Amino acid sequence: VLVSEHGIDTIVRLCDMLISKADETSGWTFNVYRWHVQYSYWQKSEVVRARSVESVVLPSELKAKIVDDLDDFVSPLTKEWYLEHGVPYRRSYLLHGKPGAGKTSLIQALAGRTQRNVCYLSSLSHPEMTDDGLKAAVQRVPARSMIVLEDCDALFESGRKKKEGDKSALTFSGVLNALDGVGGASGQIFILTTNHRDRLDPALIRNGRV
Repeated sequence: VLVSEHGIDTIVRLCDMLISKADETSGWTFNVYRWHVQYSYWQKSEVVRARSVESVVLPSELKAKIVDDLDDFVSPLTKEWYLEHGVPYRRSYLLHGKPGAGKTSLIQALAGRTQRNVCYLSSLSHPEMTDDGLKAAVQRVPARSMIVLEDCDALFESGRKKKEGDKSALTFSGVLNALDGVGGASGQIFILTTNHRDRLDPALIRNGRV
């Protein structure tokens, strides 16, 4: 079957519109995606109702600091500053504390406030995960999303050695490169979570990176 060039353009625009529609969020809900390592794509797993920042039980000063920083980051003037100075336009946060401290609740609140989807990268220790696979996950993330790296302390031991039993080919430098987003200008937001901040390599959470 022959398809004219005009017909192909129409199909492409239709597909782009459908993808954009599927990734849409509202002020009350957002989509949750999980990275499928074997087939290298983001799989939509559920639609979650967002919660207000006010409903998250955290010290008011801490919440205000995070919200103000995030509001500043997503503003058009901030993007212009990053691009003007040649700095990769991305932001990374570390949420740490015991289970039940409010990490997940805060993520849901921030997703609702910024009207972004949440993409969980919880398969970093998968046997088929590689540096290139992590790079592909970051590059192919759905529009208007924040990427969550869960339990980041479970990846490496002191000295940046792989944890016992971890069969992935992912390296410490591969994780740093993904977070640094060299050349990126999309305004990507990363959120790292851990129950054990003291176990993280200082290079992973140095100022300017996370």
